[in-house]
Amino acid sequence: MSLKEPEPRTSYGPSETSDNFGGELARYTDIPPLARWKTLIIEHGVDFEDASLFNGLEDIASYKTKRRVLKPIARGLKVFDESEDPSLMPSELIICCDQKTSIVKLGYKQDSPLQIDLDEEQGIVLREKATQKTIPIEINLVKRREYQDVRVPGRIDPDRTKLVDFIDVVGLDRLSVITFDGCWNWNCGKPCSFCDYNPKRQDHTSAKPSTNTLRDFDGDVNLWWSHYQNRYLAGMEYAFKYILDTEDLSPHQHLLIMSGNLPISLSVWNNALDVVETLNKVRNVGFFDNYLNICPHPDVEVLQRARGLGIKQVQYNLEVIGPEVFAGMCPGKMDYSTFIARLEEAVCIMGFGNVRSNFVLGIQPVEQLLEGIRDLAKKGVVADYSIFQPKRGTPMADHPAPTMDTIVSFTKELVRIYKEYGFHGIYCNLSSRSSIINECL
Repeated sequence: MSLKEPEPRTSYGPSETSDNFGGELARYTDIPPLARWKTLIIEHGVDFEDASLFNGLEDIASYKTKRRVLKPIARGLKVFDESEDPSLMPSELIICCDQKTSIVKLGYKQDSPLQIDLDEEQGIVLREKATQKTIPIEINLVKRREYQDVRVPGRIDPDRTKLVDFIDVVGLDRLSVITFDGCWNWNCGKPCSFCDYNPKRQDHTSAKPSTNTLRDFDGDVNLWWSHYQNRYLAGMEYAFKYILDTEDLSPHQHLLIMSGNLPISLSVWNNALDVVETLNKVRNVGFFDNYLNICPHPDVEVLQRARGLGIKQVQYNLEVIGPEVFAGMCPGKMDYSTFIARLEEAVCIMGFGNVRSNFVLGIQPVEQLLEGIRDLAKKGVVADYSIFQPKRGTPMADHPAPTMDTIVSFTKELVRIYKEYGFHGIYCNLSSRSSIINECL
């Protein structure tokens, strides 16, 4: 069977919604319908009856997929995925309702009440597992882009690495650059308790520097970076130009530059700014709605340098509010008071509303989280959020995801905070996959 584009639908009557989800959704009439459906998918994830459902589709290679189950293992200062499950699933879904469109990141949960399936007439559908009733929204998979199968010329990279190894397109209009693979907090056994880090298989090769190879350089971060730097940045420059010349990034052009952690924070920043300077050779990053998601700056000079290179917004992710919760959840990050001070200092350099911090909704009391977010908003720091999903192999694997009541009430209050301080949502509804702030704004 091949995937078939479904006939577009723009509205659904109450009778088309089952009692189960219809009753739940009817309680949330003060948020848009699309936001309600997106919340359910984020909250519950999906199950599918046949593990090989997507592996066997003749045209599945034309769509963005990921492995259904990962099993990250940290051993000997290296992190690999040791999962033996070969099953594929869509990595993202485009959902449409009432002539509105959004994108949602898809997660696998065996006990989900939602089941993803294939229908001969409608193509990809979501069903309620218990009743087998179809969820009344239009669903499309995200197609792979042409550049994803293109390789860097041999004169630049003897291994002819694929362009997607340097730059990815997330959602429909966000360019994503990860400055190196991995996060040292994982390698040294101090990852955030909820982290859904996606490690590569042990036989994976890449032109991109990886924290897995740091020990091969006796932990010398500068030596490690200089070993990969020339080939990696040359590939980055080629990939950026190729994508801008050949791909349609619409309706907007967002750019995320993101780094994990290294043993030395200044190295994280210097390496990231090497990447920014490389991108600027093709097109100045200031042309884009851009974000530098990174550890807090080690000194003001490096932050000023970032701003001078065209970075508009920086994002330092606290993840939780409160020193005790922070120390327990994020053991590899700096102390809480220093982190807060760096956020405040960044506002002085970048401007009110141009400093962001992400929070994980569902791992601490909502009012505690909101109280901290309100305090940060007064100082010019914008709070973003992702919805907690338990991940296998993490300390919080058995912690429940937040309920829809929690997600909706939190988002409505966050919308009020945004409007009070003139903040805007991160990216847009076609790029932000794990929250409903843009749909509610």
